[in-house]
Amino acid sequence: MNQMPHTQKQPEEDNRESNLGTFSRVLFVLLIVAACVAAVLIFKIPALPEDFAAAPLPTPEPTPTPENWLEGFVEGSYTILANEQPICTVASRPLAVSLLNWRLEQAGKDIPAGQNLIRAAFEMKMTVREAVLGENATSTLEAQNLIRENPELCPVIVTTKLSETDKLAYETKEVEDERLLEGSRLVLSSGRAGELVTEYTYTYRNGVLKGQSDAREILTQRPIDEQVAVGTYKSSQPDKEAGRSEGEKGKAAPEGFDLGHPCKADISSNFGMRRNEMHHGLDYALELKGEVLAPEAGTVCYIGKRGNYGLMMEIDHGDGFITRLAPLENTLVNVGDVVEKGQHIASLGAPVDEEAKPHLHMELLIDGIPYNPRYYM
Repeated sequence: MNQMPHTQKQPEEDNRESNLGTFSRVLFVLLIVAACVAAVLIFKIPALPEDFAAAPLPTPEPTPTPENWLEGFVEGSYTILANEQPICTVASRPLAVSLLNWRLEQAGKDIPAGQNLIRAAFEMKMTVREAVLGENATSTLEAQNLIRENPELCPVIVTTKLSETDKLAYETKEVEDERLLEGSRLVLSSGRAGELVTEYTYTYRNGVLKGQSDAREILTQRPIDEQVAVGTYKSSQPDKEAGRSEGEKGKAAPEGFDLGHPCKADISSNFGMRRNEMHHGLDYALELKGEVLAPEAGTVCYIGKRGNYGLMMEIDHGDGFITRLAPLENTLVNVGDVVEKGQHIASLGAPVDEEAKPHLHMELLIDGIPYNPRYYM
């Protein structure tokens, strides 16, 4: 009976001891925290009076940071690079491209007079990309001045060509023709000078000559010789009026060709040598303003003034046969018109030689050579 109270008391004592241990541990932690706080407070208190504090240290210069790079940076600006090395930055991509085009254009203009531009190209690889921090945009004028003063930033190779043209003379070749009276000359075909072009190619780097090609000759036009027929026919009466049958007959006329008289008047002068001068046609004693008729059907191929002929008309009858009439006035047809034999085509004009009497002159040309029209009437 006496043992039971003693058995119940033992757990209560154990609880008190446990609680005491927990309290001791908490108290120990609080003391450590308090010590730390005290230490912090102690170190924050200045060791010297405020009026005896040391002078502040000088502030160091700010080091570059991304925030400093933003100064002058324009979002959306573009940088020009030569072989991947930045040259300059401008406000936009179109400005960058136009700046490169300006550089090529200026280089193309800076060539010697007389030479023609073939090509202008950058020596380096030129690219354009969006600017990054630290690449600040400049004005177009400043960028141009920079490139102009420092051409090695983006050197340009220019190729030019110089052309020199020389005329090549033609020769005159004479051919004797017994169908023409002696002393007369007839140009069968006109001569034409040739043309030889000599070319040189030059290469410049930033305006300084770096190379020249050998001469290159190009024959752009061959010379064409002049062909002249020289008459050998001798008239039996060179100092008198030409007869009806002077000269030789030419080739056969086209089918249906029957040359008629170009007016209603008598022949006053024949084809041939007269008074030591060659007369290449027939003259008709037609009165001034008299009617001029087409001697044969054909197409009007020429109307115009020509030397001593005055106003002249030519009619093409085909196969190289052409009749020539002069001097005229008041022509009634135009070039290209088709006329019939005997058609009224013009009126007689006054002779160029004021001392001469009015008359109508008619020639017959066969392949460019005048023949006696009487052989074809």
